[in-house]
Amino acid sequence: MRLSRQVDRHAPYAFGHAFDEASAARQFEPAHLYRDCLFRIAAPERHVLRGTVMVGAVQATLGETCDAFVHRALFDRAARFHHGVNRELLEFRSGRQCHVVGAAICVDTLGRNRMVDSLLPEDIQKLRADLIATRAVSTVNHYLATFSGFLYWCENNKYCSDLGKHCVRFTKSSKDPDPLTYEEYLSLIEKGCLHPIDKAAVTVAVYTGLRPGELLALAVEDVAPDFSKITVRRSITQSVTFKVPKTKKERTVLLQPPAREAMKVLVADAEQREAADLTVWLNRHESRIDHVRVLLSPKTQARKKIVNDYFVPSAWNTKWINLVRRAEIRPRPPYQTRHTFACWNLTARGNLAFIANQLGHKDYSMLVTVYGRWIDTESSRELERIWEGMQNMAQTTPKLRQEQPA
Repeated sequence: MRLSRQVDRHAPYAFGHAFDEASAARQFEPAHLYRDCLFRIAAPERHVLRGTVMVGAVQATLGETCDAFVHRALFDRAARFHHGVNRELLEFRSGRQCHVVGAAICVDTLGRNRMVDSLLPEDIQKLRADLIATRAVSTVNHYLATFSGFLYWCENNKYCSDLGKHCVRFTKSSKDPDPLTYEEYLSLIEKGCLHPIDKAAVTVAVYTGLRPGELLALAVEDVAPDFSKITVRRSITQSVTFKVPKTKKERTVLLQPPAREAMKVLVADAEQREAADLTVWLNRHESRIDHVRVLLSPKTQARKKIVNDYFVPSAWNTKWINLVRRAEIRPRPPYQTRHTFACWNLTARGNLAFIANQLGHKDYSMLVTVYGRWIDTESSRELERIWEGMQNMAQTTPKLRQEQPA
């Protein structure tokens, strides 16, 4: 028998309402916990849905189940303090409000009154088509990733089966690197940068090839005393959290002369500030505390009294846009400074393995794939160079000891 139910539309987890963890905790404290499902027992013959639908007791709609998933991810103390919960819940909770919006749009597109167990793979395929019709590929992929987490959660709790795998993301078209020319770099330094710190920051970005997140998380403690090298130990993400570099391990970047001089300017400025504690996440469950002085800080040029100790990616993107606009060069995202480093070094016929190591790549196969155009166009005299080396082979070839016949 299907039980009647009443859904509290003013519950803090419902879409369209502000989330208040304190009031949510007070509201759900006396609730009955059953198989990780949170309910308020209103009467023996009626359940008021407060969380995940009880298996076999209530047939819920897609909207109600998603509301329960959002509540479970954002407010349940088990999801907040214990790590033995569903992986989908942890991923969803890390995104907070932006994930809530993505899930709500997918649910509304499919229909909030649809029964969860009535969804078919063709419904997910239609959802993909509807989303991509009016949105960018990156936006749709974000929505699909969020919704697939919800569907996998439903599968784990036996509300549906084999639907999450159909939330296939769209392939983004690859764009060739658009590095700065040396003339554009000079314009950026001379016309775009009005402050010495900005000039130093752009110089370090171009002559080290650091990812923007790695550049913003670089600290005084990561710079060698003689300014010959830096150690990349952390990065800052778009969600304003610090994590280990993309390769999950530290790497050493040797500094070229322009980067050394720029690093001296950044270190001198950062040493005037007090060190701060940064929580760097090693994985989903482990973190470390770095007590460091970040090189780039908004406090250096801030007009407000209360600002962050470090740049968040969105703030750095805004600053970069202003630098490019004043320099009157073609607009590019800040990540192109990394491409500039790679292309300049390849144009100078640098060793592929060395460049790949500086950039933090596992091997130089990505250099050949991404920057092959720069390698090929700059190798017209490669045959002459090789022949010159072969002519000196007698002096350069190592002498191997030959075994004497018995």
